[in-house]
Amino acid sequence: MEIPSADALSDEGVTVLADSAPEAFVDPDIDGMAAEQAQSAEAALPETGTPDLQESPAEVERADLGQTVPLSSVDREELTALPANAVVTGKYVVQSQLHHSPERNLYRVAPRRQQKCGTCGRLSSIDAANCEHCTAVLQKEAPAEFYLMAESFYPEALIQDPTLMDLRLYHPNLVPVVDFFNYTPFGKTRYYAVAEPRQGVRLSQLSLPRPAMQVFGWALQLADALNYLHTRG
Repeated sequence: MEIPSADALSDEGVTVLADSAPEAFVDPDIDGMAAEQAQSAEAALPETGTPDLQESPAEVERADLGQTVPLSSVDREELTALPANAVVTGKYVVQSQLHHSPERNLYRVAPRRQQKCGTCGRLSSIDAANCEHCTAVLQKEAPAEFYLMAESFYPEALIQDPTLMDLRLYHPNLVPVVDFFNYTPFGKTRYYAVAEPRQGVRLSQLSLPRPAMQVFGWALQLADALNYLHTRG
């Protein structure tokens, strides 16, 4: 999963808007237009009542059978982005949206009332004495300033094998997924993967060739990460 780089954002405080998130997508201009159109249509009707409508035999037959006439097309629910300052499961506050595609959204989020486990790197409640994932004793370690949260209707679009979370992989040369869960802010259930950010630059953004000692340093980092993965199964 490629993660686009995040631009610097303001450190201003956030306001909890979890309960009002669905209303944030209501367009008052559209509602006003709909009301005006309804009034115009009502005024155009004759005083004797609504005009007679000609029904086809098929429509009459379906009505007699008590069946609902299906719509000619059913719109698929779009992966509408969460608004800024929305709170997800009470643990993450959306700061901004970094990426959007039909199958996935990517956000910069701030942790809310959580602490970081120094053993597995995952987050637990600020009130917990032991890590909720590896049971290690917590030391009230502050979490990262922000995390990257991916969102999709399909869990496989975020993590191909969710059981990898049980391995508690945590290494400085890996981008660790610290949380994976489902949540329904509105509409269909959505899936979320939260990753701790790592500083770095994509190889595609670098001019080539690079100095030999820099490439050698990259090789050592890759070897160290691969050795860690092999030792963890």
